[in-house]
Amino acid sequence: MVGALGACVLIYGGLVFRYWDGDPCRAAIVTYHEVVSDEDPATRYHMRVGEFRSQLRALREAGIQSLTVEELIEFANSPPDAACPLSRPAVLLTFDLHGTYAQRTYAVPAMQEYEVPAVFFVTTDVIDPSAPLA
Repeated sequence: MVGALGACVLIYGGLVFRYWDGDPCRAAIVTYHEVVSDEDPATRYHMRVGEFRSQLRALREAGIQSLTVEELIEFANSPPDAACPLSRPAVLLTFDLHGTYAQRTYAVPAMQEYEVPAVFFVTTDVIDPSAPLA
């Protein structure tokens, strides 16, 4: 098995299955910023819900399993010489925005439809309100 750090990849808001080399013992963390309505403009930080659904469908069709945080931790902590705890390549979805209305309205229903768990990093305050957020 590949070492835990070598097996975890961080890709910002893009499809990940094209990066795997056929080894089923791979996990990736995919970070999204915000999923917005199909009427809103897509930017490098905002993905339209239709595109997000397409990515979830592509992950399912590629046979990539969705992980919870606990499953990713178990995978990362498994000894390098142990049998791989994953049966196929896997992904953990995360959102780095502060748990907005848009996430609840657009991202969560899509994830429920495809039975994909995710982690939302919720921001309660900023460290320096005078510093730009972008």
